Amino acid sequence: MPRPEPPSPRATSDLLLNRRARSILAALRRARPDALIELDHRSPFELLVATILSAQCTDARVNKVTPALFKAYPDARALADADPADLRGIPVIARGVAGTSPGTNPLLAALRSDERRVAVV
Repeated sequence: MPRPEPPSPRATSDLLLNRRARSILAALRRARPDALIELDHRSPFELLVATILSAQCTDARVNKVTPALFKAYPDARALADADPADLRGIPVIARGVAGTSPGTNPLLAALRSDERRVAVV
């Protein structure tokens, strides 16, 4: 009987990353069971983007601008493909997140590096 092929290194890496993310999430839930997320979001993608933006200003300000942002760019691919000049029109992003290229823009760089990782949790 032939031996099954071992999983690819990429599949093993993704599996380990997923397990690690779930382990960290479980530890956080044990440590802070009453924690609330102040950032409005409907998906892991929206929470990721809102978290990155919240480093630039208050959560309240992020909550004011993200509805329009997510209407214009509803998923990681749409936002990753966005023209940085268009993103500069959004005040929170213009404050320092919207560089001119993925190399200088942490939000676009993160999204373009591997959009599958956006939905790990």
